[in-house]
Amino acid sequence: MKVDNLKLNKTIEYIKQNDFPFDILDTTESITEILKYFCIQEELNRAEIKILKDELKSIAEKVQTQEISMKANRNELLFRTQVNNGNAYTEPIV
Repeated sequence: MKVDNLKLNKTIEYIKQNDFPFDILDTTESITEILKYFCIQEELNRAEIKILKDELKSIAEKVQTQEISMKANRNELLFRTQVNNGNAYTEPIV
């Protein structure tokens, strides 16, 4: 099947310009819903959908990695600080 690279590139760049609230699992299961969310009504063939899925997965991975990094930097993800009898200590979140 022929891939319209220009159409795909425009679609991907448009999505990148906006917040991407989907996770990696969403990108493998609900491409139609993602396109609806961004009001994209392009007709895509199977080859284009595969490429789009790969690109959206990459975007989702970057967003999730950034979220984890921000939480880790604020000690929200891996550790929490407790104060007991005036002494502060950090413990892992289980």
